[in-house]
Amino acid sequence: MTRRFVGAIASLLALMAGLWLTLSPFALGFQPEDADWTDATLTDVWTGLPLALVGLVGLIVFASSLRTHMVQAGYITPRPAPAPAPVQPVAPAATSDSSREMDAMLEPLIAALARDLDRESTDPTSSAPEATTHREYGRSAVGTDTGAQAAVAADR
Repeated sequence: MTRRFVGAIASLLALMAGLWLTLSPFALGFQPEDADWTDATLTDVWTGLPLALVGLVGLIVFASSLRTHMVQAGYITPRPAPAPAPVQPVAPAATSDSSREMDAMLEPLIAALARDLDRESTDPTSSAPEATTHREYGRSAVGTDTGAQAAVAADR
């Protein structure tokens, strides 16, 4: 267990050293603003990035190894996976008052649509589906005339 702990600490120190090497030219002001990177800045950045990457990978590996060892030794117990909540079916009798009001408001509309569909399907004047009639119900929603209404108004 000590090996794993020391390895995790060493990896954390390597990660912090790599990040410091990468950021130090900018933090200490060795790199002038709005200028090309100097050779010292390039060396620090390209040395610090791989060191930080190796430190991060080592930290992850050592920390997971330490956790596995502590679970096997019984020092910690893993959390059980959460069980999915059972789905409760909604009873149709448990509808709210607003739902019943909405149903009552929609019943006449549904009945009118059903009568209209029955009337169109039993209408003997329509011989083919492509011979449907176009009905004009007035102005559009924005208050302008439709093309057919404008032609009728121009003929008058």
